[in-house]
Amino acid sequence: MDWFTFGLLLYENLPLYLCILTGSLILYIAIFRKSYISFLDPFIFNLTYSVFGFSVVIFLYATKSMDVKYFYSYLLTQTAFFVGVFTFKPLNKNKLVAQSSLTINFEEEGMLIKLLFLITSVVFFFF
Repeated sequence: MDWFTFGLLLYENLPLYLCILTGSLILYIAIFRKSYISFLDPFIFNLTYSVFGFSVVIFLYATKSMDVKYFYSYLLTQTAFFVGVFTFKPLNKNKLVAQSSLTINFEEEGMLIKLLFLITSVVFFFF
């Protein structure tokens, strides 16, 4: 399916997609609420992308626009993702805050901050 065909399908079934997206978001929040550390956590970005991918796959399956074998394949990959995520103990926000309370100061910290700002600004402008 190309982008144009998907766009037409989405336009024709927008309320269905929004319901599926809302349900997917609620499901992911229920599953991963204990893993939430902050909005800037890279894991949250990955989960956001995963929610949108999950909702698109469910939407395509609900509109009968996708073969069942691809749907099952996606469900197996999602299962593997969930098993991988929940196999390891999640980070604890309180432990991270306690560890970060240790401050290390050095003599040329101001110079380092200015230099880092200059380098990142030039790289940002270049890109």
